[in-house]
Order: sequence, then C-alpha cells, then structure tokens
Amino acid sequence: MKTRILIIIFLSTTIFVDAQTVETIAGPNPRINNGLVVKDNGDVFASDLFGSGFNGTRIYRITSNGNGELFADNLSQPAGLVFDDWGILYVAEFTSGEISQIDEMGTVTTWMTGLSQPADLVFDSDGNLYVTNYGNGSISRITSQGELSTLTSGLSQPVGLAIDGNDYLYAANLDDGKIYKIDLEGTKSVLATIDDTPIGFLTFSQNQLYVTSTGGHKIYRVSLDGTVNEFAGTGISGTMDGEASTAQFTNPDGIAASLSGDTLYVSENNSNLLRRIILNSITGLNEITPQENELEHIHVFPNPANDFMTAQFQLNIDSQVELSVFSSTGDHIKTIISADLAKGDYTYIISIVDLLTGVYYFQFKSEQSCNYYPFSII
Repeated sequence: MKTRILIIIFLSTTIFVDAQTVETIAGPNPRINNGLVVKDNGDVFASDLFGSGFNGTRIYRITSNGNGELFADNLSQPAGLVFDDWGILYVAEFTSGEISQIDEMGTVTTWMTGLSQPADLVFDSDGNLYVTNYGNGSISRITSQGELSTLTSGLSQPVGLAIDGNDYLYAANLDDGKIYKIDLEGTKSVLATIDDTPIGFLTFSQNQLYVTSTGGHKIYRVSLDGTVNEFAGTGISGTMDGEASTAQFTNPDGIAASLSGDTLYVSENNSNLLRRIILNSITGLNEITPQENELEHIHVFPNPANDFMTAQFQLNIDSQVELSVFSSTGDHIKTIISADLAKGDYTYIISIVDLLTGVYYFQFKSEQSCNYYPFSII
C-alpha cells in the first residue's frame, strides 16, 4: 500500500466547454424581485422589496420544486438576505436603515439600526457581518459582539456584496457598474467594470463572481483576475428558458448560489419571477471510452469534505496514470499524479484546504480510460 501527502494549488486553464441551463421555477405569485439566499436544505428565501408601489414588506420561502409560502411580513423594504451558522436569517431593511433577525418560525426582531439604506449582507469566517449602504456609498462592519463601524467608503450606490473563501469582499456599484475588491482592512481596488448598467446583486460560486445586469437583461461572470464575460441572457427582455446563451431575462436583480455551488438562482424585479441556472452541466467529460478496466474499486472519501480527502484505487496492470482535479465548469485546477505506476493498490491523501466551497471532479486517466468522479467541498 502506498500513501502520499499532496497539496492542491489553484491553477486556471480552461479546457472544456460548459453548458448551462436556465429554467423558471416560481413567481409572479409569490412576488420575487430582490435579495435571495439559499439555505443548506435547498430552500430559497426571497425578498419582495418593490411590493405594489415600492413598498414591499415580505420575505417568501420557495422549495426546490417551486412551491412558495410567506415566511415573514411587516418589514420595511426587505433587500439582501444571509443566514448565520445557527440558521438565523438576517435581512437588510432598505427604508428603515435596520438589520433584522428572523428565526425559523418567521419571528422578526430588530438587531441593528443606524445604517443608510442597507442593501446586501455577508458574513466573514469570524462571524462579522458586512453591509452595503446604498445611501451613503459605504460598507459597514458589525462585529459578532454587535459593534458597528465603517469598513470603507467612497462607493457609488453599492448594492451587491459577496465574499470569497479567503475573506475578500466584492461590492458592486449599481450606477456605474464598478466591482470593487476589498480586504478586511478596508483597502479597496476596482476589480472590473460592467457597462450594462444599472447592475444589481452579485454572488461568489466556484471561484467566480456572477453579477446581474438589471438594465442589460443579462448575467455576467467575472473571474478573480477581473476578466468579464457574458454568461446568460441575450440582452432582450423576455422570459425564455433553455441554454444560457439563448435564454432571456427581464431585469434580473437578486442572485444567489446553492451551498454546493452548482446552481444559481436569479430574481427579476419587473416580472417577479425566480429563475434557476444549473451550473453543473459539463461537456467534454468521459470523452475517452474505457477499453480495458485497469482502474477498479475507485473510492473517494469523505464526500462532501472540507479538509482532506482520500482517493483509493486499484491498478490491475502497469500503466501511465494521471489524477487531476477539475471544477464543475471544466476548468483544470491541478494535476496531482502523473506517473508510470505498477500494478497494485494506491492510497493518496489530498489536502483541499485551498479549494473553495463548491463541486469538483477527480479525473482518473490511464492509457486506456478516462473517468470523472464528483466531490463537494463544504
């Protein structure tokens, strides 16, 4: 038995073409038009900020099959939403300048006041809450002890807020389309600019940012190096499901990723619809048809994982073997093994501490076969 300790480091080389599918799953009743968050059980929680005359008061819960129900009411234009580690929902109340907590029964409690048209919320790894203030162009930090301070200022109508696995914040200006990268000391720099303004919310999934263009009727994908690409929508206002490149959106606004990172949810502030985009749809996998079964009893565990994973396999003949990691969109992350191996049993302990939450694939490739095995990081 052979055991080796391996460290995974991010590389980025796109070698497959990913295919994404858009579908409409809920609305216009209940009304879904602003902030979204996905709970760990897959339920989507959605704000109705606009109401019947820019006076929304409600948050709805939508199950994966599209059934919606009222979750909480009597809020003051609920916008961004986020869950803490204990399942308490936090909501930014745009008009009142408050942050409220909502328990599992839908009971609302005011938690923080004194904000300036709060729009979106995220937690960092230490439990501090960050809030975009649309009214004064700042980001507030609220510590786990409830201490309110300004992290950074000088933004212009910021709405969307996201955070990556390294605790870097990303904030999006509604009016000029600038997306800022901000460290936890408050130092900010412009990562990218989206010209299709106004833009709405953004979310972080699978090492990418996804941003809604409310004015352009599109979803954009922004790499962490600042590269901007059109991701979904034709730019024509409409409600057409199907492939992302031909689907149509009407004023997409809120956006949130599932815990696994393989699904995006989008709200539309005009049609009040909830759209779903399946990310975990890959072409190019298993292109090599197995001709001889050199690899048997392949086992990857634990799955899901958040620290280390173990890959075990049995090689029935001597062979050149590669073990690699790919993202669910087909991006090559790292080649772990590339060697001539003798017939036998192998065990590899793999560190995944540098990988972000999401769905990935191990590629096991020999001289005669190529197969992929999914795993999730939580």
